[in-house]
Amino acid sequence: MFLLVGMQLFGGIMLRKHVFSEYLVEKGLVDRNEMARAIAASYEISADMGLRQQLNQILSSDDQERLSAKMDAGLSPAQAAASMGVVNESILNELRGNLDVQKVPLSEALIKIGIADRSTIDAWLEEFNRQRIDKDEIATFLSNTPLFKNLSASDLNEIASDLEYRYYRPGETVYGFGTNVEHVYFVQDGLLQLSIESRKRQYELYRLQAGDYFGMYATLSGMPSVEKCSAILDSYLWTLPAAKFDSLLERIPSLAITAARHVSMNLQSSLSGLQNETNRVQTSNIHCIMVPEPALMEKVGATLEKTLLEQSAGDCLLVTANGKPRNAADLEFNPQATIHKESGKTIYRLDLPGYENQFSVEAFALWIRTESKKYSSVVILFSSGSTPFRSHLLGISRRSITFVRDSMPEFLPHLKSGRDLLYLVEKGSSGATLFKNLYQSAPETLAPRSIQEDSFDEEFQNAIRRLIGVTLGIALGGGGARGSAHIGILRVLEQAGLKFDAVSGTSAGASIAAAVAMGKSSTEIQTFFEKNLFGGGHPFSDYTLPIRSLSKGKKVRKIFQKYFGDMPVRHTKIPFFPVTTNMMNGQEVALKDCDMWKAVFASGAAPGLLPLVRINEDWYGDGGLVNNVPASQLKAFGIDIVISVNISVDPARTPFSTNYKIGNAIQRSMVILMDQSVSRHLDFTDVEICPPVEDYRVTDFASGPAIMEIGIQAAQQALPRLQLLLKQRNWKP
Repeated sequence: MFLLVGMQLFGGIMLRKHVFSEYLVEKGLVDRNEMARAIAASYEISADMGLRQQLNQILSSDDQERLSAKMDAGLSPAQAAASMGVVNESILNELRGNLDVQKVPLSEALIKIGIADRSTIDAWLEEFNRQRIDKDEIATFLSNTPLFKNLSASDLNEIASDLEYRYYRPGETVYGFGTNVEHVYFVQDGLLQLSIESRKRQYELYRLQAGDYFGMYATLSGMPSVEKCSAILDSYLWTLPAAKFDSLLERIPSLAITAARHVSMNLQSSLSGLQNETNRVQTSNIHCIMVPEPALMEKVGATLEKTLLEQSAGDCLLVTANGKPRNAADLEFNPQATIHKESGKTIYRLDLPGYENQFSVEAFALWIRTESKKYSSVVILFSSGSTPFRSHLLGISRRSITFVRDSMPEFLPHLKSGRDLLYLVEKGSSGATLFKNLYQSAPETLAPRSIQEDSFDEEFQNAIRRLIGVTLGIALGGGGARGSAHIGILRVLEQAGLKFDAVSGTSAGASIAAAVAMGKSSTEIQTFFEKNLFGGGHPFSDYTLPIRSLSKGKKVRKIFQKYFGDMPVRHTKIPFFPVTTNMMNGQEVALKDCDMWKAVFASGAAPGLLPLVRINEDWYGDGGLVNNVPASQLKAFGIDIVISVNISVDPARTPFSTNYKIGNAIQRSMVILMDQSVSRHLDFTDVEICPPVEDYRVTDFASGPAIMEIGIQAAQQALPRLQLLLKQRNWKP
């Protein structure tokens, strides 16, 4: 059980009351219920101030005067604007979503709701500021930090005398990009984020929790900060002035050595995080699910609990926010346990009201971050109406899933690839227009998905498994007829019981990955290739006058259209990333808003050999020009373990006839370009399989069975190493 207004602890040591509200409650000057009202009122005041500013930007001078008069009569800004008829509820909601909430002193809220007058508040503040800081308790806190753990008691007491306390609310900046950092910071409690800025985008380096410290590198270097630090939750920090820290380093050589070592470790950690911009705080076990309407929450509850039991390594906490408002002061969280005898696991359930003020949500966020350490997995289920939950819970979640039905979520720009999954629930093709808008508006690598209403239960279960489990994906590289090796590799992995949560492919790899995404088995894929490609000749033999391409591409197009039909990419059973090259700007693109056959054709449309593919206003060609083994697409999507199949060949080890024809020259050019782009996939690969297919050309489709056998042998050799990794990472099918 948890009450919001409590003591701030670290390692069992009670520290000074940093927050005025805590001090007033502990001293009995204000009781808990009054304080809850006051804090809630402070958010209401700040929201009203922000809304008033928004209204002033859209109202005429005359309407602003009318608005002020009505507010002077006791109406809130929203009530006043509605009574004037100048805005409707839809516009008010849009304005509320754009609020720049300002910090309102608690003292003002206490006065506004009549708990105290100005003179009483001034007396309380004076007493609050005279609190004694117990140096022994602070020294104990410092001794628990890795930086100071080897210092003597006298040194720790000296440092404790120089510390200052600071409190930061969620979203508040501790220091920004390019600022001079004048303190070293020690986190007593809370959650903060360090991020850097590159090409006008911010990337998270890592997060800071109780016992962490930061700002040391900027302090030691004397250079402006290259990172930004901001609070995610209410955060309580102790700060040591830079000058004091410098003198400590000069006086205590062992501390200087420790500081240098820790700076080096932090830099290595930062660089590691930047190699994969989807890197998140993997220590978090909190997961969020948002469904379109409250009625759907009951429907998915049983499926969610069953999947939790199957996928989690131990006890779980399932929180359901049912959207029914409750008194803001009633903030007790008491999960109820249900023991499942078969699994030996316990599911704890907490039915949470739909809090509608920031104060209540922050209380829950603080509680859940601490409570989550008791469980293997924590899942929070809430409906789209629970607006305050999103900003807080997305920030502390390892992953999240959002289901939408018939409207664009206003928080779409805040979703992040690698952490958040977005699903459109549609009937038939009714959501085509909305999906196109989602695709165009979502962050580039978010990859929104589409699921059908009649298969929602099955798809929901798969989505939950991807949310809380360890996910597995496979990236199939390009290489023409050499792609037959993919079929043999899939056969071995399929027999070993591996199931993929997402697939990506380039060129030939895209055609096979597409079949996997549709739910086809390796046997079914082999049958398709035997009927259409292994019979001799090759699908590029419908030559034409080489104005746009050497081949008309009609044979390939018919094969793909027959096999994939008119299924859109968004309707595949598992996420599919067909990689192409946008010939207008040279950028890598994983097509989402088109039919499967067209995406697959575009992914293998080697310029000069096959005609380019026009989708909307752009032309697309072979993805091998930019990313021949697209493992990066899977990592950006958030896949934990990526298998890469590389069928590229070294141009120096493959023959090229001096008596070449135009087709040979084009194929050779593609081999060289693919070889140039292929090395980058290793940065995003956990296990690589490289079947030795150098003896075969990209047009040797008649040799498909022999190439497939090479794939089988390569997969069998790699399988023990892969199975060991899956066991170490606790992967479950």
